[in-house]
Amino acid sequence: MIIETPIEATWSFTKQCNLSCCFCLIDAGKKTNTMITSEEIEFILSELIDGRVLKVILTGCEPLCEPQVFKIIETLRKNNIAVELTTNGTLLNNDIIDRLIFCGLKEIQISINGSKSEINDRLMGASFERIINAITLCLKKDISAHTKTTLTALNISDIPAMITMLKNLGIKKIDLDEVIPMGRAFTNYPFLKTSLKELLKLDIIIDKMNIENRNNAEIEFSSFTLS
Repeated sequence: MIIETPIEATWSFTKQCNLSCCFCLIDAGKKTNTMITSEEIEFILSELIDGRVLKVILTGCEPLCEPQVFKIIETLRKNNIAVELTTNGTLLNNDIIDRLIFCGLKEIQISINGSKSEINDRLMGASFERIINAITLCLKKDISAHTKTTLTALNISDIPAMITMLKNLGIKKIDLDEVIPMGRAFTNYPFLKTSLKELLKLDIIIDKMNIENRNNAEIEFSSFTLS
């Protein structure tokens, strides 16, 4: 089969974020003057629609910090383009989730980086309880939720416990990605960098978990060091 249109596009449309994760690829934060204009949004939307892109992943830093995110989702969905929203989850509540669903969103990725607040919050700032609440709310709604975790030296030993916790919550897809030395993660890389020994050990554990597949959860492990 020959596909003549782009399968997937990732649109990073904001550098704003309500958190300051130490592994952020863009060095995002609350104090940024980089705002996308309505004209720029309209132009990019027209490019995506005219290009007949099949799916758009909306990311940023934190997409929900941009008020126009709802209009973007609604416009893409009205043009039969699948949309996935990536978020740290801390701004999600019942009203926001209902609004996203009303706009046509079917898929959402939520970041979580530990099985408990002491680990997660050391990497992301105070956020663990709000993330768990967001995951729980999404799983109760008509929206597909999966999680994303950035592997660092500070949380890699906790990953098996975190996977078990997420499975128990009802998450069916878990993405694990080794930290990449870019942005703020580049500055902090000396203490974030995972060792080869730890990555190899986790690789064996993930393979075993996927084979056992106890709760029908899919675990995807990406490591540029191993590959």
